[in-house]
Amino acid sequence: MRLYDHLFASPQPDAADFAAQLNPASLRTISGCRCEPALTGDEGNGAVQFERQGYFCRDRDSRPDRLVFNRTVGLRDIWARNLV
Repeated sequence: MRLYDHLFASPQPDAADFAAQLNPASLRTISGCRCEPALTGDEGNGAVQFERQGYFCRDRDSRPDRLVFNRTVGLRDIWARNLV
């Protein structure tokens, strides 16, 4: 699983020095995950919901013996409550 998060460490990065404000944890890769056996045969590009994690789509890197899913929408947004 590839878990993507915010690219920047703050909700409003300074344009003058945006490279210094990149979020080093913007991509986490988790291996050894388990999923329903039906997903191994599904070649579709539709969204799949994994419990308590969010919605994922199958990556082009997937193979029948090694599935790769990218999180497209998480279930919670930590910045949403701060932007209102």
